[in-house]
Amino acid sequence: MVLAALVAVIPTLTLSGASTATGEPTSTDGLPTSSDGLPTSSALPATTEPNTTLPPPLFTTAPPTTAAPKPSTTTRATVRTTATTRRSSTTTTTSAAPLPGVGPPTPAAQKLLGPGGGKVAGSGITPPGMKADDVLADLPDMRAHGLNTASVDVFWVADAVNANSVHPGPMTPSDAELERIITTARRAGMRVSLTPKVTCPTCKRTAWRGILTPKDKAKFFDSYGQMIDRYAALAQRNQVWLFFIGSEFNRIQDQANRWRAIASRARQSFSGPIAYEVNWDVWNQVTFWDAVDVVGVSAYFPLSESMHPSVRELMIGWRSSTASKFKAQTWLADLRQLARDTGRPILFGELGYPAYTHTAREPFEPHPKNETPYDEGQAAAFQAALATFEPESWWVGAMWWEWIDTSSYTFRNKPAAAVLQRWYVDGVRPQGEAPINLDPPPKPYTPPPLAAGVSGKFRVLSAFAMLLALLAWSGWLFVTTALVQERKRVRRRLLAGAARYQAAMDVAAGGSTPGEPRHSPTR
Repeated sequence: MVLAALVAVIPTLTLSGASTATGEPTSTDGLPTSSDGLPTSSALPATTEPNTTLPPPLFTTAPPTTAAPKPSTTTRATVRTTATTRRSSTTTTTSAAPLPGVGPPTPAAQKLLGPGGGKVAGSGITPPGMKADDVLADLPDMRAHGLNTASVDVFWVADAVNANSVHPGPMTPSDAELERIITTARRAGMRVSLTPKVTCPTCKRTAWRGILTPKDKAKFFDSYGQMIDRYAALAQRNQVWLFFIGSEFNRIQDQANRWRAIASRARQSFSGPIAYEVNWDVWNQVTFWDAVDVVGVSAYFPLSESMHPSVRELMIGWRSSTASKFKAQTWLADLRQLARDTGRPILFGELGYPAYTHTAREPFEPHPKNETPYDEGQAAAFQAALATFEPESWWVGAMWWEWIDTSSYTFRNKPAAAVLQRWYVDGVRPQGEAPINLDPPPKPYTPPPLAAGVSGKFRVLSAFAMLLALLAWSGWLFVTTALVQERKRVRRRLLAGAARYQAAMDVAAGGSTPGEPRHSPTR
């Protein structure tokens, strides 16, 4: 999780015209392309000789042919300029080399995901500052949006930036509570990853673990290793899918052998795959990838300077950033290079965007200043990341930060959540860079099927009911007709009686017999 902005000075790479200086073909965006048709770069990080002294990790199918690149201090060096800066990085460049591209998952990726396992679609369920039950109650909704992996973080504390030990703190759950959280997620049908993390709440500038620089590194790693021992054993007991041995330790990642020892300690208790998560701006500064199975990346890469970025702009930004401080940075090509150098699948252990304007300019900043809420930018960034990386054979998915959170990263009940549902559940893949239509078409109504043996009985009952209705109608018609005829007979009788009565009265009055003419009273 990122807590402060980075100010960097990076040379601008010129990418224009129909081809690059090296004669590479270009895409319709004016970017140089590789043989698979996706934009790449003619300037990629250099590699180092492989480390052949250690056995390959237990989980990968074969040892890598090369090791991770060592950092250089000659080019693209970022500098600290403010008290809130939390990251620094260096990158070297060299000529282009063949890169892994689109296609089915690599053997290592297939083994990580398992038989028939889809790519990781995850999110955290233990965000700092929130009650676990508030998030666990949302697990059915998370599953309904296609999320299949729950990321569990457990925080310990370093008392100072140069502390030589770590220990449980106020935010550290008990082992029983942590096991309950993991069990609840697994019962909801989700894979679980577990990441022990360190925070420094008393540090002046930021609580982020990336600034930690212990005085005595041997003591620090011994204390840190005890924490790893504890949670690796807990992960094994509770069938955790993936265990991270560390995350974003920017200033002590150069202690490669100590990190290898940490990985070895974790494997003594945990039999599943293990990972380390490197921060986005120092992606090429880890040299102990040979000790882990999965390359984790906190993927808060700056992509665009646009206030309201489109999906297309952000997809281009992954290939050549338009963010002012990282102009022309080729993040996609860099990650492809990392996949080739390590031979490991790459998982975005964190990937998120604040739901504000300029969402992809500094996505590592959870509380951007002078910005206004803009949910559509977050949704566009989610779609651009999926469209960019899903075809890559080495990419195994992302842990989206964060389903529910106390910061602007929250995407629950926002368009970004609808994007994930349309992508993961409905299988929508828009043509080109068109934004996903978040209004799914109405589903035609289909009546529920009848239980076995019911349909024949239903037809018999229906016929019997129709017969009864016909008989009732016939009876009603007969009775009605009889009543009408009877009424007519009664009327005729009444009229005849009235006529006879009148005739009798006439005879009595005039003395004439019926049929005889009456005499005039004046005669």
